[in-house]
Amino acid sequence: MEDAVDSCSGLLTKRFDEFATAGNGLDLGLQYHAFDVVGELTFDEKVGFLEQGIDETV
Repeated sequence: MEDAVDSCSGLLTKRFDEFATAGNGLDLGLQYHAFDVVGELTFDEKVGFLEQGIDETV
């Protein structure tokens, strides 16, 4: 299970790095992180909130 959490945490860190570089507004994404972790653990795939930067699936 640790790999699933690490995968989502790596993506969250990537989002933080993008913010630091661009200086755009920042939604901390902690809820996005939580949903992606639960999706990864439950369904073996992320919900996609961190990837898309929004809290809805398209």
